[in-house]
Amino acid sequence: MNIVERNEIKSFLKSHLSSSLLEEEILQNIFKLLHLKGKIFNDNETYFSWGEFYAYVSSFSSNEDTCTQSVIAHAAAIELPILATDILDEISDDDQSDEVISQLSIGEAVTIANALMIESFQLILNYSKTDMHLKLSIIFRQLQNACSGPEKQIQLKRLKRYLES
Repeated sequence: MNIVERNEIKSFLKSHLSSSLLEEEILQNIFKLLHLKGKIFNDNETYFSWGEFYAYVSSFSSNEDTCTQSVIAHAAAIELPILATDILDEISDDDQSDEVISQLSIGEAVTIANALMIESFQLILNYSKTDMHLKLSIIFRQLQNACSGPEKQIQLKRLKRYLES
């Protein structure tokens, strides 16, 4: 059983993002955001990030798609849409005081969230051996679920404003 360590995921993700075609300012913001509480590059706490959790769960599997490099790439890929949904959630909350987006404009935040999603998809596509249709349908289903939370918050805010008026 091969267990992927956090430093391997961090190193891979740093290398991947650094060699991406993203603009330097977007990359700087992504790295800053990936150092926040609960994210893969934050070393101030002991916790599992979602990518690490995936890596540990994958260590119990022995199918053909769990070579170490694939697990590391997929673990890194998981970190990106998690951050993207955090960004979009803060935008929908209209909470400019939150550390995730407090120093970004709405346009910058949306652009970064989109870039994170695209980079995640690219990693999954490049490091998966089989059945991409199934993998992408699972990803899109989870992204659809992630969209439901902010929409419900928006509806509750509208209802609250209506009831207060």
